[in-house]
Amino acid sequence: MLALGYRQNRNEGWAAMVAVELGIVVAVLFVSGYVAWSKEASKNENLWRGLNNEQRDALASRLRPFPMYPEITIYTNSIADCRTLAADLSDTLARAGGQRGYIPHHQVVDRWIPSGLVIPCRSSDNRGAMLQTALREVVKIDARLELDDNASFQIQIGAKVS
Repeated sequence: MLALGYRQNRNEGWAAMVAVELGIVVAVLFVSGYVAWSKEASKNENLWRGLNNEQRDALASRLRPFPMYPEITIYTNSIADCRTLAADLSDTLARAGGQRGYIPHHQVVDRWIPSGLVIPCRSSDNRGAMLQTALREVVKIDARLELDDNASFQIQIGAKVS
């Protein structure tokens, strides 16, 4: 090729190799970023999201007027997202009850609490079904209602399981 006046540029081979290597690096970074994002998303999928102010207001207005007696107790374990949801529900029920100064008691307990959100109550107490329906329709939380004529009205918040 030298006879025709063409001399191969040594940099052409290097440029192609660098372009291929950069493409591989970008692809590896993209894949690793996607894997990290999907791990984080699946980790957060099993956490209770707290209720923001708009959700609390919407839930409270859906439940209003919510009878506060007999007493309501919210039990939760020591997991942070469970405690946050318990505090949010306590505030929401206080807003729905409309009785100034009464806030449902929420308590962190060491005993075993079933996973998910469970509402044990008497079959004659319609607050359980009312709360279950409102949670499902307003904030997309599936609560399990357990009717027991010996139970007091409770809300039990355990670890969320998808």
